[in-house]
Amino acid sequence: MATGGRNRGMSFIAELKRRNVIRTAVAYLAAAWLLIQVFESLLPVLGLPDTAMRYVFIVLAIGFVPVMFAAWVFELTPDGLMRDGGDSRVDSAANRRFDRIIIVILVLAVTLFAAHTFIIDPARDAARIEEAARDARSGAFKESFGEKSIAVLPFTNMSADPDQEFFGDGIAEELLNLLAKVEGLRVISRTSSFQFKNSELSLSEIGEKLDVATVLEGSVRKSGNKLRITAQLIDAHADAHLWSETYDRLLEDVFDIQDEVAAKVVEELKVTLSVGMPRVERHSPEAYPLFLRATYILETDDADRQDTAEELLHRVLEIEPDYFDAQVALAHVYFGQANTAGHGGNIELAGELQAKGEAVLEQVLARAPDNPQLNATLAFRAMHILKDHAAAARHIEAAIVAQPRGYTGLLAAAVLADDLGSLDLAIRIGEYMTARDPMGFWGYANLGGVYLASGDTDKAISAMRTAESINPKAGAIQWKLGFALLVNGEFEAALEQFAQEEHLPYQLHGRALVLHDMGDVEGSAAAMNELRQSIEADSGPPDKWHWGFARAYAWLGDADKAFMYIELDRKQYGPKFGLANNPYFTRIHNDPRWYPLIESIEEKAAQIRFEPKLPPEILALQ
Repeated sequence: MATGGRNRGMSFIAELKRRNVIRTAVAYLAAAWLLIQVFESLLPVLGLPDTAMRYVFIVLAIGFVPVMFAAWVFELTPDGLMRDGGDSRVDSAANRRFDRIIIVILVLAVTLFAAHTFIIDPARDAARIEEAARDARSGAFKESFGEKSIAVLPFTNMSADPDQEFFGDGIAEELLNLLAKVEGLRVISRTSSFQFKNSELSLSEIGEKLDVATVLEGSVRKSGNKLRITAQLIDAHADAHLWSETYDRLLEDVFDIQDEVAAKVVEELKVTLSVGMPRVERHSPEAYPLFLRATYILETDDADRQDTAEELLHRVLEIEPDYFDAQVALAHVYFGQANTAGHGGNIELAGELQAKGEAVLEQVLARAPDNPQLNATLAFRAMHILKDHAAAARHIEAAIVAQPRGYTGLLAAAVLADDLGSLDLAIRIGEYMTARDPMGFWGYANLGGVYLASGDTDKAISAMRTAESINPKAGAIQWKLGFALLVNGEFEAALEQFAQEEHLPYQLHGRALVLHDMGDVEGSAAAMNELRQSIEADSGPPDKWHWGFARAYAWLGDADKAFMYIELDRKQYGPKFGLANNPYFTRIHNDPRWYPLIESIEEKAAQIRFEPKLPPEILALQ
C-alpha cells in the first residue's frame, strides 16, 4: 500500500513535469515578481495611491489558478498551443524554449530587484526623509509657539476724512513690528496680514488661512490732534473676544498706546519674556503722521506718487533730522526714481539719483550703524549693485542682531546663503519665512529658486505656484515657474507659462529653451534671434544681458557661447556666486572649463564669513 501510494505520488509529479505545469508555475511567479517590481516603481510616478499595489497583488494571485489550469489542459507544441493529448514523449525543444523564457524573466526580475534595492529605494527613501524633515521643520516651528501666534490686521479708518486711511495702516504696522520683537510669539508679517484688508472673510477664516491662534484688529479715528484708537484681541478658533480697549488720547500719546496694546497682547497670550517688553520708538507728533503717509504711498508701489512721498519725507526730516527710518525710506525713493529714469533711457539722471540715495544711506550709517532696516537695505545693495558679498554678510549679521525676526534681514540672509552654496541654510530660513508669512510673495519666490537649485523640482514648482497666486506680475515669477516646469519635463506647461511673462526678453528666453527641448531647432533659433534684437533695441541701461545669454546657451548645450557670455558678465559684474548650483548650467558641467571656473568662485566664497545669529526657532530645526 505504501509503495503504491508513493508510486502514484511520483506518477502525479511526473505528469506535472510532462505537462510543464511546474515550469509554468515558476515562470508565472517570476513574471509576477517582475510586474510587482515594475508597478512599485511606476505607482509614485503616476501619482497612484499605495492601495493600488494591493490590487495588483490580488489580481496576480487570482490569475495563478486559471494559468495553472491552462498549463494542465494545454501544451505548447511547434504548431502552437494545443490541447494535451496525453502523449508521454517530451518535446525537448519546446521545454528548452520554456526554460529560456524562465531564465530571461528571472534575470530581468533579479536585475530590477537589485536596482530597486541598491539604487531606487535608497534614493526614494532619502527624498522621503528630506521631505519629511522639511515638513517637520515647518510644523515644529509652528508647534513650538503653541497658541502664541498672532496676525495684526490693518486698523479701520473711522475718521471723517478718507485720506486718513494711512494712519490705521501705520498704527497696525507699528504694532506688528513691536510684537515681532517679542521672543516666543509668532507674528505673521505685514505682507500676509495686510492681504486681508477690507476682506469679507470672518476673523476665524482669516486666522485659519494664516494659521494663527489670535487676531488683533482695531480702528482709528483722528480729528485734529485727538485720537480714538480701539483695539481688540480675537480668539481665531472660537471667533471670541479675549480683550478689547478704547483709548481716547492726544496724538502725542500714540506711542504710549502702542506700547500698552502690545503689552496687553503679551499678557493675554501668556508669553514669558526673557528680557523686558520692547517699546516703540518715540518721534515728533508732527513728523510721525507725515512719515506714515509717505510709507503708505511707498507700500502702494505707485511710481507716479514717488515725488509726493519724497516731499513728505523731506518735511519729516526738516522737523526731525535724525528720523532714521525716514532717511532709509528716502533712500529707497531715490533708488526707485533712479531705476525708473534708467529704464527710460536717462542714464545721467539715474546716476545722479543713485548717488543721492547712497549719500543718504551713508549719513544714516554714520549715525545709526545698527539700524536693521538700513543694514538690510545695504546688504541687498552690496549683493546686487556692488557685488560685494563679504560686505553683504556683515550687514545681514548686523540686521539680524538688531532685529532677529525682521523680514527683510532674513530674506537677505536666505539670498546670500543661496549664493554661497549653503542651500540647507537657505531652505531653513525660507521655510521659516513662509510659515511666518504665508502670503509673502518674495519668501515663496526665493524658496522656490532654492528648492530648484537643490534638485527638489516638485517643491520648487509648488512654492513658485504659491508665489504666482499671491502676485502673478512680480519678480518675473512666470519665467521662473516656466523654467521649473521645463526642468521637470513639462514642456507644454512651460511654454504656456513663458507666454504669460510680460517682460519680453524673459518670455523669448524661455521660449527658446522649451522649443529646443521639444526638438524644434528652427523655432528655438528664431526665438534666440528675436531675443538678441529685443536686447539691442532696449534703450535702458547699457547692460547687454550677458548673464541671460549665458544661461540660455548653457541650457542649449552651446558651451563655447555660454562660457563667452559668462566671461563677459564676469568682466562687467565680477564672479557669479551660486553658479555651481544654478540648474541652467547643468548641461555644460562636463566641459573641461567648468571645474576650474567653479573652483575659483568657491575659493572666493569660502573666504566670506557668514554666521548670522538666527532666531532660536530656526536654529532648533537644523
